[in-house]
Amino acid sequence: DASFSITYNRAPLAPANARTTDPDTTCTVGAGRPYIRRTTPVLRAVVHDPDGGNVHADFAIVSALNTNVVVWDPGPVPAQGSGAEHAIQVPAGLLHDGGQYRWLVAGLDPQGRSGPITSCEFTVDTTPPPVPKIEAVAGLQATYTADTTSGGIGQTGLFRFGTSGAGDVDRYEYWLTGGPTGSAPADTPQVPVTPTLAGSQTLSARAIDRAGNISPTATFRFTVAFAGISDAWQLDEPSGTTASSVANAGSPLTVSAGVTRDKGVVAVLGGDPGDRALVFDAPGDTAGTSGPVVRTDGSYSVMATVRADQVGPTATAVSQDGTVVSGFELGVSSTGCAPGVSPCWAFSVPSGDGDAAARAVAVSTVPVVPGQWVQLTGMRNASAGTVQLAVCVLGNGDQEGEMVPYLGDAVPAGSSWFASGGFQVGRGKVGGAAGNAWTGAVSQARTYTGVLDIDKLRSACRNPDSIRPVLDPAPPVSPK
Repeated sequence: DASFSITYNRAPLAPANARTTDPDTTCTVGAGRPYIRRTTPVLRAVVHDPDGGNVHADFAIVSALNTNVVVWDPGPVPAQGSGAEHAIQVPAGLLHDGGQYRWLVAGLDPQGRSGPITSCEFTVDTTPPPVPKIEAVAGLQATYTADTTSGGIGQTGLFRFGTSGAGDVDRYEYWLTGGPTGSAPADTPQVPVTPTLAGSQTLSARAIDRAGNISPTATFRFTVAFAGISDAWQLDEPSGTTASSVANAGSPLTVSAGVTRDKGVVAVLGGDPGDRALVFDAPGDTAGTSGPVVRTDGSYSVMATVRADQVGPTATAVSQDGTVVSGFELGVSSTGCAPGVSPCWAFSVPSGDGDAAARAVAVSTVPVVPGQWVQLTGMRNASAGTVQLAVCVLGNGDQEGEMVPYLGDAVPAGSSWFASGGFQVGRGKVGGAAGNAWTGAVSQARTYTGVLDIDKLRSACRNPDSIRPVLDPAPPVSPK
């Protein structure tokens, strides 16, 4: 009746998922060893026992340069079930900045049998990088030099970051006043930045090294210019075939013989007899420059004070010629209008110089009322890839309008292109020929070098009789 029993005790397996935490690192040995920014990291590993019993984890730290030098050997941690993660924190005073270490972990079962050793290494780096340098770089739409005014809303500038004397910088984090945080790798530290607000701006940046140490924050102050007028036509000439630009003497409008003059918006609303408008009542009535005045491949705004006497499906008050189509058209359209509002005020921008090119059409829900003066402002933000339309109702001889700009939704636009023909008042261009004739009057036309903000739109809407309130900001109001 004798019996014989054997219990096999296999050694634990090599620990898996070995890592340090706070900060997190992977298990690497040699030149690719990770950097950590603390001298008291937590060592972690998962230990399995093929017999399914409890198992200890035995941690130790030695020098990576001389593995015979033991830095710390705390002994096995308490046993846990097979497959559990074991952790232990290195006490303070053992590791030092710049030190290179190898840490070891092995499984140990209650019978004292030890499994294979897993080895990992790390380098301690507790020194943050110095404060980085920020500089503006030329090459994009604007160059935002420190403490100067340049560029504009939607005009992208290029900036470069650098850190003198620090070779371990991994990346730079940066952010513009009130904006989101971006990241740039240290090997390509140039980044495009697009302002969304005019006025004083601050670009902040900080360097982050391989261990995650963060430098002090650097700041770079510059001023984003308000969109300035590039050309402006008051259209106040009592007669003749020329309408001069009050902002650029080199961009007069040549007025066709059939165009007549009538009272302008301020003459109608405010009784100023000197304010006039061009009247277009036949398809051949036009006024245009000899060359382009708007860079349609960039950010710009175009404004016109108009009166629609007849409302058809498509009519263009101002535009700029391409070879086949207009680079933009500001006026009335039946494309993209809101339900129940057709035709509608519209700013249409094609993605290329062709009749079949896709169009981005920004519209307004402000109704088109024949005989009513309105101020239309079409804006293209090339950096954001959008177009937008603002409409201000000025009124007619019987009733003054609200004189408040209604800003429609920004509409995604296609690729930009440069329409190199003349600026046109009273028509657009379709199929390589004049088209979409305007029937009504145009009292003013203006073009801007960038995207207008809401304050500039309000100023222009409240002051349709003068260029001056648009060029200069309103004086500050003293508190009472």
